[in-house]
Amino acid sequence: MPGVWPATLPERPYLVVVGTSVRSLAEAAARAGYRVAAADCYGDDDTRSAAAMVALASMERESTLAAAAFSLHPWSTRRPRLVWGAGFEGAGHLLRKLQRSFRLCGNSPFVMDLPGEPRRLFELLDTLDISHPEVTFAAPAEPRDWLLKHGAGYGGMGVFDGTYTGGDGPRPDAYWQRRIPGGAFSVTFAADGGQATVMGFNTLAHGRQGPRPHVYQGAITGHALDGRQRGLVEDYVARLTRSLGLRGVNGMDFVLDGDEALFLELNARPPASLELYDPDLPGGGAMACHVAACEGRLPVAGPVDGGVVRGHRILYAGHDMEVPAIHWPAWMKDRPAPGTRVAAGEPICSIHGDGESTTAVADVLARRATRGAALLGAAGRAAA
Repeated sequence: MPGVWPATLPERPYLVVVGTSVRSLAEAAARAGYRVAAADCYGDDDTRSAAAMVALASMERESTLAAAAFSLHPWSTRRPRLVWGAGFEGAGHLLRKLQRSFRLCGNSPFVMDLPGEPRRLFELLDTLDISHPEVTFAAPAEPRDWLLKHGAGYGGMGVFDGTYTGGDGPRPDAYWQRRIPGGAFSVTFAADGGQATVMGFNTLAHGRQGPRPHVYQGAITGHALDGRQRGLVEDYVARLTRSLGLRGVNGMDFVLDGDEALFLELNARPPASLELYDPDLPGGGAMACHVAACEGRLPVAGPVDGGVVRGHRILYAGHDMEVPAIHWPAWMKDRPAPGTRVAAGEPICSIHGDGESTTAVADVLARRATRGAALLGAAGRAAA
């Protein structure tokens, strides 16, 4: 439903954030001094605390993200800024509609179309001499050695075992990618349309959900890359930035194959890892950094290192459940309202932690995930 803005608003600029889950973007925008409106598919309690208005969209239809954003437009302001997160991969047509009424703060619709056009993406990578795992657009003879990927995916939800035959068969944007057993990482970087600055490298965690072997489970700042591998990734980032005119804070996932770093995915919008760098970013934090880079001003000159390793982990439901009323620890975020139904395999919330090393943070997250699951389960049984 269209929202109604309060009659009197503080003299702060509006910013609409939209995506499948935008709690971290809404909080970052509020810390940067914006009057925030948020549209996503969850409407978590901490999102509502950060935003003056919240609109809900459907996970089933990407077009509802744009509709929810339009419902939040404060029509007293001409073309307010709009920042988007996950959910617009391969959906440049929605951004083209939104840019008629909003000032888009991010990459061009042309760039956002790229994940939905894998043939064009891999042609670009080959032209730029960016290494990636072998791909084929025809079913391989030995599918167990491959992954089936759907274009425009994010968070690993569009990645399947190569033997997967569910649904109505491979989609038109599907392709197969050879499995690489190496560790998965990402790089978080800011770009001004021509140049890029790497903010940091992250170790990624993935887990299996049914036929999906690589569903995103979290990230930790810090890495096990050597100088050559870091140099390769930085070079990939520079080439993509120059070729595509990337703007704002972006992310790129990659896998290590021996000494080689192989491109996996470009997240051409603020990635989930950006939140982990927020405390160490100057001049207003993560959202101020993204906006500055979009406007052609690189806000950082090199890696962001405050001496603390940070991480987050997604807590997924092991069975259908109803979220109980609990006292949420500060390290549990993306908090659903009591009574929210969460289906098996869907995210419940996120777990956060920090420490002196990647290993230490991984241990903290594992312990807190166990405590968080027990807290939700114990509260649920007590309320039954």
